[in-house]
Amino acid sequence: MRIVGIDYSMTCPAITIHDTNNFFQFSNCQCFYLCSKLPNTSLPNIHSTKLLDFDDNESRFDHIASWAMNCIGPDDDITVYLEGYAMGAKGLVFNIAENTAILKHNLWRRGITISVVPPTVIKKFGFGKGNAKKEQMYEAFFKETQVPLMKMYQPKAKKVGSPVGDLVDSYFICKYGYEAMINM
Repeated sequence: MRIVGIDYSMTCPAITIHDTNNFFQFSNCQCFYLCSKLPNTSLPNIHSTKLLDFDDNESRFDHIASWAMNCIGPDDDITVYLEGYAMGAKGLVFNIAENTAILKHNLWRRGITISVVPPTVIKKFGFGKGNAKKEQMYEAFFKETQVPLMKMYQPKAKKVGSPVGDLVDSYFICKYGYEAMINM
């Protein structure tokens, strides 16, 4: 069985996949992200794809969902954990919902089980506080994995941005799903 953690967005979605036949640790996960600017570095288990420019949201959303489905692969023994919407979100909330709905529809058509997890639950799981900031989530990730994603992907940045924050979130979503599964 594979557990898939998805931090879904319109600009830099990230996916972490773990095969439950292996012990859960970062090096046993496969991570994917889609971003308009790709860094010059990567790890063997992190796979990047360049997000193309689109003339309309429908093409963009379809492309992102297709990319996600390709990352997930053809296996049927999969459970997807998807980060839910932030309740205080502002801005393009309808576009975010439409984008996510296309992914959910594709997962549903394949018969893949989807569990939506509130962002506050993932933050509490990863850092210990439901209102954790991106920097705190990265701090928890680095403490657990010793993988310096900031040095590799954002060496000059003072704050966590994409793809680092997205990869960290998808990792903790996947780990949350794994622990939920083994504690059933």
